[in-house]
Amino acid sequence: GPLRVNEILVFLQGSQGNQGQSQGEEFPQLRNAMLVMLQHRLLHCEAPDESYAQVYRVDMEEVLARLRFPQYLEHVLAAYGEKASELLLVTLKYGRVSKEQLLKEVAGKGPLRDLEELLEKLVKERILRPDHDARAEEARKKRRISEDSKEETASEVLYR
Repeated sequence: GPLRVNEILVFLQGSQGNQGQSQGEEFPQLRNAMLVMLQHRLLHCEAPDESYAQVYRVDMEEVLARLRFPQYLEHVLAAYGEKASELLLVTLKYGRVSKEQLLKEVAGKGPLRDLEELLEKLVKERILRPDHDARAEEARKKRRISEDSKEETASEVLYR
């Protein structure tokens, strides 16, 4: 079930037999692991009440979906080609990635416009999908910035 960070640390200390690490050494490792899991949507953060305490829940469906990633990559390679497979691989590598970063990593020598069209095709056919939660959060941040500076800015699209 959902756990708080201090409960996760206690659980880890008990399961590892406290292998010579103090809580001060374990926390940075736990924090980094949780950040990666959040980025890949394997972990969800919730605030169950009005307090500042947050609980974390592992999404087991997303964890089990990772077992099918090799078959998914193979299907995309066969159906859409090598560049499409590379786009998917970069997205799987980062969990969520901006369009700019995705195209930059895959572009290499090929024309950028072809990659953008391929990305649009993968989104249209639901191989990749825009991360609406991240887009909404990014839009809120941009609105706050633009309210302060009175400038219009476009939000960055993330894919997952």
